[in-house]
Parts: sequence; C-alpha cells; structure tokens
Amino acid sequence: MTTPLTSGAAWLAKVVAYPRRTPRRSPWPPDGKPVPIPIGPLFHVVRVPAGSAARAIGYLEARSIATGPVLSQPHVWSFLVPTSLVDGRDIPGGVLLTGRDRTEALMCPQPGRPASKDRYWKAAPDGSGRLMDPPALAEAIANTFAVGDIGSEPGHLAPHEGAAHG
Repeated sequence: MTTPLTSGAAWLAKVVAYPRRTPRRSPWPPDGKPVPIPIGPLFHVVRVPAGSAARAIGYLEARSIATGPVLSQPHVWSFLVPTSLVDGRDIPGGVLLTGRDRTEALMCPQPGRPASKDRYWKAAPDGSGRLMDPPALAEAIANTFAVGDIGSEPGHLAPHEGAAHG
C-alpha cells in the first residue's frame, strides 16, 4: 500500500515525469530516501550559504514575503526560482543553477514525509507551483551582507554542492 502524495510532492513528481502531464508513480522509494529532481524543466535553483540563507529567510518572513520552496542541505540552502531567470547571472550572494546541461538535479526528500536532519524542506512545495521571487531573494541576501555578514560563512559555496549529477 502506498501513501498518497501531498500536493507539493505531486508537483515535484510532475517535474520528474516532465514532459508527461502526470507521473505514473511516486519517484520516492518506500524508505523515504531523497531522489534526484531535475533542475530546469519547471524551476531553477539559487544556492545560498546556509547562514546567509537563514538570515535572508528571516528578512523575508519579517516582511511577510512568501519564499516558495526552500530545501535545506548541509552548508547550503536551495531556493526554487522561476525558469524565466535564464540569463545565467547569479544572484549576488548565491549561485544560479539552470539545468541547461541536463545533468543538474536536486536531491529532494518527499514533501509531507519526515526528512533527515541534514536535508529537509525549510519551506516545502505546496503544489501551487509558486516559486521564490528572484528580486525579493536578491534584496534579502543583500540585506544579510549590509549588516556586516560578509566573510562569516564557513567554507566555500560551490555550484555543485548538494547536487546530483546524472
């Protein structure tokens, strides 16, 4: 017996099934392990170092600005943004992944199911297809730097950190 997908999980399953309109089955295994969701068909990703991302989320929440889906991973958070952000420019303070080479994927736990402590949805997809507004994200990240956070992140953010390559 399979557990029905939440509307957010069904939306992500459509990404895996793309260009078919409906997936034939859930892409997640019964053990709940994350699966690679392709970057590019329905969303792009902006990766932001975890500390800056947490402060950016706080900035957005304080202003009642919706974030859209945000995946928390070790050292980096991934904000799902519209595919209209295709000009290849990074958002200052983040790295844009477009999936142009068709190998980029985001290892995603199933929304609505318990996740691991090192990879979970800070804001899960809700099924509406609503994504993070890039200008609002850029403003929030810029605000984290404006308050003196430059250089406070441990390590270096690599474009591929946390991504699955096929």
